[in-house]
Amino acid sequence: MKKMFILLMTITICQVMYAQSVGIGTTTPNASSLLDISSTTKGVLIPRMTTSQRNAIFSPATGLQILNLDDYCLDVYDGTSWIKNCGYKVTGTDTAASGRTIANFGGVARYGAVAFSIGTKGYVGTGSTAVNGYKKDFWEYEPATNTWTQKADFGGTPRYNAVGFVLNNKGYIATGFSGNPEYDLWFYDPTGNNWVNTSTLPGFTGRMNAVAFTISGVAYIGLGFNPVTDVWYQDMYRYDPNTNAWLTQTNYPVKCHSMIALSSPTGVGYVGIGIIKAFPFNYWDNTFYKFTPTGGGIWTAMTTFPGGARQDGTGFTIGFNGYVTSGEGSNYFNDVWKYDYIGNTWTQMQDLGATARSRAVSFVVNGEAFIGTGYDGAAKQDFAGYIPYRIGPVYDNTLDLSVAGGMSDGIWKKDINTVSTDDIGTPKMIITSGGNVGIGTAVSHAPLQLSNSLQSRKIVLYESANNDQQFFGMGVNSGIMRYQVGATSNDHVFYAGIDPNSSSELMRIKGNGSVGIGTNNPDNKFSVLNKFGVDANGSIRCKNNPRMLYFMEDGVANKMLLCHSPAFPTWGLQYLGTSNTFRFLADSLPIMSVYLGSNSVEMNKLGIGTPTPAYKLEVKTTTNDYGISHTDGTVHLASWIGDGGEIGTVSNHTFRLFANNGVNQFELLPNGNIGMGLSGPNNKLDIAGGAARTGTHATGRPLYVTGSLGDASNGVEIRDADGAQGVGIGRNTLYAAGSSADQNIGLAAKGVNGNILFIANGAERIRFSPTGQIGLGTTTPHAPIMIGGTTANRKIVLWETADNNHQFYGFGVNGNILRYQTDNTLSDHVFYAATSTTSSNELMRIKGNGNVTVSGVIEMEAFIAPTLLNGFTNYLNGYSTAAYYKDKMGIVHLRGMVQLATNQSGLAIFTLPAGYRPVASGQLVFPSQASSGLARIDVLTSGNVTVMGGSTGWISLDGITFRAD
Repeated sequence: MKKMFILLMTITICQVMYAQSVGIGTTTPNASSLLDISSTTKGVLIPRMTTSQRNAIFSPATGLQILNLDDYCLDVYDGTSWIKNCGYKVTGTDTAASGRTIANFGGVARYGAVAFSIGTKGYVGTGSTAVNGYKKDFWEYEPATNTWTQKADFGGTPRYNAVGFVLNNKGYIATGFSGNPEYDLWFYDPTGNNWVNTSTLPGFTGRMNAVAFTISGVAYIGLGFNPVTDVWYQDMYRYDPNTNAWLTQTNYPVKCHSMIALSSPTGVGYVGIGIIKAFPFNYWDNTFYKFTPTGGGIWTAMTTFPGGARQDGTGFTIGFNGYVTSGEGSNYFNDVWKYDYIGNTWTQMQDLGATARSRAVSFVVNGEAFIGTGYDGAAKQDFAGYIPYRIGPVYDNTLDLSVAGGMSDGIWKKDINTVSTDDIGTPKMIITSGGNVGIGTAVSHAPLQLSNSLQSRKIVLYESANNDQQFFGMGVNSGIMRYQVGATSNDHVFYAGIDPNSSSELMRIKGNGSVGIGTNNPDNKFSVLNKFGVDANGSIRCKNNPRMLYFMEDGVANKMLLCHSPAFPTWGLQYLGTSNTFRFLADSLPIMSVYLGSNSVEMNKLGIGTPTPAYKLEVKTTTNDYGISHTDGTVHLASWIGDGGEIGTVSNHTFRLFANNGVNQFELLPNGNIGMGLSGPNNKLDIAGGAARTGTHATGRPLYVTGSLGDASNGVEIRDADGAQGVGIGRNTLYAAGSSADQNIGLAAKGVNGNILFIANGAERIRFSPTGQIGLGTTTPHAPIMIGGTTANRKIVLWETADNNHQFYGFGVNGNILRYQTDNTLSDHVFYAATSTTSSNELMRIKGNGNVTVSGVIEMEAFIAPTLLNGFTNYLNGYSTAAYYKDKMGIVHLRGMVQLATNQSGLAIFTLPAGYRPVASGQLVFPSQASSGLARIDVLTSGNVTVMGGSTGWISLDGITFRAD
């Protein structure tokens, strides 16, 4: 019998194992596995053998696995060969220092300073030491010697919380707070150790805690706030140092300050992680935006910063990664987060090797960041070096390749001479035993050799986009060694080192093909500074050798040579007798020809008043002088150089521009009036488009435009550059214009006190206040919508059956009455609540005859349990407990049964609170049932609910009601 039972159990178990998953160490094996082994104290032990033993396995099955004792790799058979999975083992935790010890900042401790790096030096200055302790000293840090040197003081007022950036090897400081919000812009030239005041922010919008970043040689500045007026900004401006000009950019998505800005080498900027102005409370925000300088700029939301919310942090860029550290939120921070500009991802790095703080500064030199100063309850002076690496465990390779001299097994291969990414076909990279490196080739004949293929991109140092044109680097085309820059605005420049801090430019090949030697701005196809010209004695020199004028005949034409070599005369004046033409030659090419027969001139460049014309025709004069002149003796047309360039009539005559075979299209009168499309303009700018003018027209207006206008089309329009959105002024209408099918149109006031006004019949009718309140008939709205004027039956009319003060549906105000109006006694006031997207329920109806119907109940407050006094307790045993409530009519209701074993006469059961007492009516008396028979309950003006007369045991409060007064 026992054997039979064991047999049955074995059969049952086998059937279960065959049909379902099997679990060892778990009662719920995963349904996707045939065998699910679970343990926290033991592992799975697979066969262990050497490589030779593994190779002796006869006909191994696909997927067969063993542990190789030769290299401790997991070997897996793929049906053809053995694949090795050689991992790494954890040998510890990464505790490497974040950087070296940096000398304390050379100036006094401070916070809210400015920092940037130029070349191999870092610079720190301005800031504050305490309340109103503003600074303007400026210091240079030399990483090679770990020393600080004081430089020339900042040229502006002492300040803190300014912004800094670098353009053209000059450091800039702008904005900040000095007791007043600042809006000036200064740059520091390290070669002369001097400061220059170069510009101011547009609109004199002084601010502190702004942001600044640079893209392709221009700067972007904006955001911040004015602490005096509490105005927060979201504007952004573009500053070009070459023209010293500002351009307004697209606003940042929100008003904010104390944000972090990063300048990316990918041609965009990043801003985020600070404090945002919001109603009713400001808050720390971790959003992060990319700024693309297309048009006026495009802001794109990127991956949100995953660290703690904060303000007054600092950021820097190393390679293609941005880094964010320090700041203040719920506490001070010293964590560091890396942002991958390409992958749009955040990674936490090792903490900053300094104490947590806010309002610190940072700069980068040779891939090492330096972070210091700041505030953690006190101003800081220390600095920390920072070289980023990822935090986490330390891994070591399990293989000892030095013993065998190499390993070749599976998909990876390494031997004494080569390293390759695979063992099939041509290796992707090889390092020979002699030290040569081959990339994409198995043969390396030089220290570095690339694949022997013709490609425009062989070496890419930097790319603007992933194509064969927009990059900086080298390539090879058929018969061409290709040197590439990303755009015609980029140059090829050759340098030679002068000292550890500077280099000298030797030659420049500009993007337009001009070549300069000794000059970085060649204005000809080939310019050689001091190689050809006129010396101090007036002698003409070629290659620094004085020459006389030579005449020679080559059998075809006579040449008067200014500079030449005996074999190849290249510069001079040539006369072609067969065509009666004089030609001026440069590099054997004619640059100007004078045909004597018809006096016509064809030229490359002609200079008048200048020996080096930069353009086809260049006239050089002194300032405040005329250049090109055209006159008939009465009318005099001329060009003029004063504080700008001008062209017009010198005589008192109209200046016109014409097109279409001489038809006048533009006219400027001597009185300053300008006409376009008409003559004799009567307004400062007078434009006529479409049909000729008829009727009576205004004069003396700053701008006057006529044409075949429609009410909401064919008007005067202003549009975006892409034509999609805009605004137009029609015959009687301000309308949205553009190619987009749906467009908004808005009106915008300016400043914190600017209102939007609508005026009709000479009076203001509607006002939109700066806080978003709307006034109808009032200039001082105090609510989101406010209707002014006198009291009246009709203040809001939703529908009317006649134009009078009674037959309408709407609202009005009479004296102390808010008036709800229907048009007759057969119409009702009805209150609804939606039940779905297609229906509503009626809640309450006030009929035209005054009757009221309510679909539900009139709600009142819940019962309130009082505190029992003098030993009274609830009777319980299924009866209600003592409680009270007041209904919507002001009636107080009592309930419950209480008990007291002793004499109850004159004892208060509980006290009603104020508002639940018969204060005005006086003491109330109520009969009540009690265990001893009929009893008396008095409700006193003090709120006491008292038993009067002898009674013991239980007593009832049910049915007692009265009006609270």
